[in-house]
Amino acid sequence: MWPGRRIVRPSFRSYGALRKLFLLDKPKGKNNSECSYENIVEVDAGIVGAWCSWCLFTAACMLFMIVLTAAEFAAVLQFLGQCKARGESLWKTFWRGGNDGEEHVSSHRFAQGMSLLWNLVLSVGIGVWLMISPAITTINPFMAVSNYIVGPLIISTSIISSAEVFRSFRYLNVLFGVECMVVSAVFGASIALHVILGIILIALAFPKGSIKERYGAWERLIY
Repeated sequence: MWPGRRIVRPSFRSYGALRKLFLLDKPKGKNNSECSYENIVEVDAGIVGAWCSWCLFTAACMLFMIVLTAAEFAAVLQFLGQCKARGESLWKTFWRGGNDGEEHVSSHRFAQGMSLLWNLVLSVGIGVWLMISPAITTINPFMAVSNYIVGPLIISTSIISSAEVFRSFRYLNVLFGVECMVVSAVFGASIALHVILGIILIALAFPKGSIKERYGAWERLIY
């Protein structure tokens, strides 16, 4: 966190509070250069009430890297399984590659094996709201910490589930929806709102969407 920076509390309601939450306003003073990247990375909204914008941007890039390489991940695992069945060395195949003796047509379409489903987009929206709600609404501090944790988990799960090979991950949102309802009931904070969001999130986890590509044996894991 920036030296001498005021901690943002969940009770703040303003656009300025939202900017502070994501560390968009640089503090005034001559010691700004003393802030190290390591300190910024360690910022945790659940502890100090602030997010690190650069860290969130980096996390978003990593999520999309996971989605865009998901099909290759499934292909590699299946290829290694075939090599093991033929009695070949997994270690050598993993590091040096191999050949299954068949000819394959390579496709280089961008975002192949990825689908932008409406239910996952709405789930991401719920996760974003949970992340920023403590900064723009009055909320129980314990409920705010819960939102800080569950919000990013919902976003991550929904984005990763947009990859066809990881489509089954969307069912994790059922657990997060239940968590929203249970925690709000325990702390008696925004019960109606969190129950509604929890029910919607659970309902959004069930539509599977279309699977356009073929993944061999991996398709048994897509449901």
